[in-house]
Amino acid sequence: MNRNKLFQKLYSVIMAVILLAQLLTPIAQIDANDQVSTNADTVKLIDAKQDDNQQGTLALKIHTKNTGSTTTQAKVKATSNEGLVLKNTDKETTLTDTNNKEVGQYTVKDNQLDVTVNAGVDSDAILKLTFQSSTSNTSGTLKFTLNSQSITSETLQTANSSASTSSSSSSSSAQTSSSSAALTSSASSKTSSVIKSSSSSSSQSAASSQATASSAAKESSTAANKTTKTLAAATTGNDLSKYLPDSSNGTIIDSAEIEFTDQNGKTVDSSAVTADTNIKLNYKWSILKELKDGYQLKAGDYFSFNLPAGIQYKPGTGKLGDYGTYTISSDGKVTFTFNQEVESHDSISGTFNYTSTISSSTTTGEQVITIPTKDGPHETQIVVNPTGGNDIAKAGKLTGETNSKNPTGITWDVTVNTNGKELDNATVTDPMPTSTNGDVPTTLKSTAVYPLTVDLKGNVTATGAPLTAGTDYTVDKNGKVTFIGKYAKTHQAFKIEYTSEIDASKLPDDGGSVNFTNIATLTNNGKDSTGKASVTANYGKLLNKTYDGQDNNGSQKYNWHIEYNYGEKKLPANTSLTDTLSAGQAFSGDPTLKYEDGTQVDASLYKVSYNSDKSKMTITFTNGLDKGVKIAYQSQVTDPIDKNQTISNSVSGGDKTADSGNQTVGQQGLTKSR
Repeated sequence: MNRNKLFQKLYSVIMAVILLAQLLTPIAQIDANDQVSTNADTVKLIDAKQDDNQQGTLALKIHTKNTGSTTTQAKVKATSNEGLVLKNTDKETTLTDTNNKEVGQYTVKDNQLDVTVNAGVDSDAILKLTFQSSTSNTSGTLKFTLNSQSITSETLQTANSSASTSSSSSSSSAQTSSSSAALTSSASSKTSSVIKSSSSSSSQSAASSQATASSAAKESSTAANKTTKTLAAATTGNDLSKYLPDSSNGTIIDSAEIEFTDQNGKTVDSSAVTADTNIKLNYKWSILKELKDGYQLKAGDYFSFNLPAGIQYKPGTGKLGDYGTYTISSDGKVTFTFNQEVESHDSISGTFNYTSTISSSTTTGEQVITIPTKDGPHETQIVVNPTGGNDIAKAGKLTGETNSKNPTGITWDVTVNTNGKELDNATVTDPMPTSTNGDVPTTLKSTAVYPLTVDLKGNVTATGAPLTAGTDYTVDKNGKVTFIGKYAKTHQAFKIEYTSEIDASKLPDDGGSVNFTNIATLTNNGKDSTGKASVTANYGKLLNKTYDGQDNNGSQKYNWHIEYNYGEKKLPANTSLTDTLSAGQAFSGDPTLKYEDGTQVDASLYKVSYNSDKSKMTITFTNGLDKGVKIAYQSQVTDPIDKNQTISNSVSGGDKTADSGNQTVGQQGLTKSR
């Protein structure tokens, strides 16, 4: 009886615990849900790249954004067609942003990343991940997926892959296959200092129809010692180019195809190649065992060819399927070195793939990628587009200046199409301007057109020889340029140089600043684009008179000078100026004439005459004048000065007059009146 009561009490306690647990479980779940929520928008996938310092590791860049008050989670899946897998993490890893500030945590398990983002976060972050190959492949790509988001890494190298001798962050590797040739897809990217490239190869053989089981056994036994024999034969082989049939054009390359993709793997048109475009070269090759002069392919033989010019080269090595190895040197030379496996087949064939980007030294515009094949050169036309540049731009420069004044002309440089667009029967118009106040016109003197070399950023790096008018372009009397001939449809950039003359006869006699603004227009495919530039010219006065003070030798002489034509107008022959003294003065001696630079004016270029009492002096420039002249002279009073008196001096030339104002003189000298 007591035992039954004991069991009943125990049963009641157990049931009470169970009921209590059922009541508390939802509360615990609600509390957990309040602290962590799942939101795929919290994480944005950006890119995935090989770690610069170590093979078998990669950096997955994401953007984290959590404006809520609790942490959020996102689950990112990783897949690979080449058998690459992420290594699981033993514990939660701290997630830091680019400033090394903690923004969350992440774990890796079974190729899935569980990312937790802290509250109040909005920044980029890097996940350091390690990976390995679950197959014999030593390279491949990883695709990361988060709901509708998807990015694919560049070609990755596993920790046990063959490393390039380059110090670059990328390396080359090979993929082998015993079946027919397979293309290995890879993506690459480039910055100004790091070259990213990848290569792969596969091979196949065509066995002789007379092959027997014994020959197969021979192949099996030789394969066991393949590595040792290949290394030994590499130093004793022959250059196969000496033994290739004449019909092969000196190569073993059967065909070559080129693919262009962006960083997301999408196809790019060959006319839209940029510095970031991936260029994948797909080669197919084959060799007959019996070659020229009865030569038979053997272990150690090799064949070399060059990758196309104009792309980035990444040194590296890899396997050539079952038949040897390849090397890529820093100058783009590829060498296939064959092993003893080639001796067991009547012919061998395979593929070789290389992915890279445009060389940083490549210029923009129309280019040709050329690959020699047995059928002749395989040419692919591409257009390399800069990331900067303009439809049209303009600059002006004053010419003929003296001491930064009095320019005689303006050179206008118009640069066209530095952004690499297609020009289709394009024209450029550039009417020569009149000064902004409408007083001083300019006239066109000459027009010249030059081809420009433009780098990948749209900067002009060189100017070519001038093009030929009538063949490459036409120009009318107003300077309208029309591109013709091979430039009627082109991606070429140009500089058009217009030289013009400033009408000096219209310059202001009082000198000062004169502004010119010029607008050029490019018309292309029905669209007008304009470039504008301005220059400011400074000019001296036509006529200016200055009193320089008394001569201190006690002879009552006074010093004066005239600045004439300091605007450097082109004055006609027999241009003259007349200087008149006030009553009681006469000119003393002859004037001295010097140009602005201080050199003496030849006496044969001017004449000096006086009236009867030498109170008026006339200077005539018999051949005209186009420079500024300083005329220095003296005057002297004609009667003794018993008390203060006023003197003056004025000069006129054409319709301009200048004077030095009234001056008061006395027995003790000269003072200037106020």
